[in-house]
Amino acid sequence: VGVAQFNESGKLQLDTFQKSKMVAQDGTFSKTEFFEALADRILPVINESDAIGFCFSYPCEIQPNGDGKLLRWTKGVDAPDVVGCLIGEELNKVFEARGVARKKIVLLNDTVATLLAGVAEGAERGANGYVGFILGTGTNTAYVEGGVVINVESGGFDQLPVAEIDREVDGATNNPGKQIFEKMLAGTYLGPLTLAALKRAPLSDGGQQVVAEMDDLFV
Repeated sequence: VGVAQFNESGKLQLDTFQKSKMVAQDGTFSKTEFFEALADRILPVINESDAIGFCFSYPCEIQPNGDGKLLRWTKGVDAPDVVGCLIGEELNKVFEARGVARKKIVLLNDTVATLLAGVAEGAERGANGYVGFILGTGTNTAYVEGGVVINVESGGFDQLPVAEIDREVDGATNNPGKQIFEKMLAGTYLGPLTLAALKRAPLSDGGQQVVAEMDDLFV
């Protein structure tokens, strides 16, 4: 969460920037719990602007007003009651209940936003082509073709060799068979992937104890 504005020369200024853990990755969240947790993170800067750009990196059906209806979760987020909800609308309901005026909330795709940030900076560096690439909690790629931004959703790519260990990790997720490439290399899956690899390794008694503790951590 942060406050973004452009100065007189068009450069981005980012203030009051705070990181926090992803919501709904530590157990199942209800719809109310999910949106209340999001609101808690935004409220410290809620009066800085009437507009919120929400980088929401999950499959959505974008509405004419810039809001988005969640189609399904990825990256291990566990909040099933939120599927089908309008994210901005539900967040505004929480704001209003807390005495805050409604905000203009626009959902942004992180990969497309990254690409556009590159376009904004690239002209000064003589760039003539652009690719937006995300590698973090998940992964994705976007590029420009014929003046149009193409969001590849490459995290869902599955036409590549998949090892038994990758299939094991995939099968234990809440969306097996989907986002295969993402599960093979993205951050949120590295813990379970490492655990699955360690379980196959010849370990001492001490090593086996560490694996047992990790097993409890990722249940």
